[in-house]
Amino acid sequence: MKITPISLIGGSVYIQPMDIYHVQELYEAGNSLDIWAYMPMKVQSIEDMKSVMNKALQAKGKGSNFLLLFSIRLQEKLWEVLDFLIYPYKIET
Repeated sequence: MKITPISLIGGSVYIQPMDIYHVQELYEAGNSLDIWAYMPMKVQSIEDMKSVMNKALQAKGKGSNFLLLFSIRLQEKLWEVLDFLIYPYKIET
């Protein structure tokens, strides 16, 4: 079974497939040590975020992760990244 990622855009929320070009936005949204205190990985630099993203994208390529990016509308054409989800899944065929 092939899953095709789509974007969902509402009045205030935008959910889209996450990709490597989101690294800077994700780093800015998660640039706090408190966020990473209880996580298995630590993100203290843009390079750390690139590493997390690359590992997630590799797992996505193998079919074991589904990556989503959550943004909230601040102004009419300005979105701010809120969070991201690396969701492990297994599809039975």
